[in-house]
Amino acid sequence: MSFFRRNTNDIVMMGGNKVEVRRLTVKQWRQIFGALNQLPGIIFSALTTENKNDLGVVIVAAVDICFDEVVDIISIASGLTKEDIEDSAALDEIVEYIEKLIEKNNFEATLKKLQTAGRRLFTKTTSEKAKEEMKA
Repeated sequence: MSFFRRNTNDIVMMGGNKVEVRRLTVKQWRQIFGALNQLPGIIFSALTTENKNDLGVVIVAAVDICFDEVVDIISIASGLTKEDIEDSAALDEIVEYIEKLIEKNNFEATLKKLQTAGRRLFTKTTSEKAKEEMKA
């Protein structure tokens, strides 16, 4: 009997490899942000698409345009080489890995917290500048 079992929900098959979905370290986040070029703009475009019926088409086009960045992100997060991902991972496996990576790293809640912290910081900084200008 093992006391240190992995949660089977954290394992994804990708190209015949069992890949553990892990929490990302600060180092991995830095590497991922360094790998991003077009993907954030395309994701924003997909999210702001007015006609939600076209969302699937927009997402497929985004994946095609940004596939190199997606492979880089998965390589950084999973530890698989880019070549392993490109040569043997199927699209549905990649999508499943990304879904579980988002869930495991609590992206939605973290993004909301960052937005709130940013607003507070901006509001505080702006109000402090206004007070200083009023004193002058």
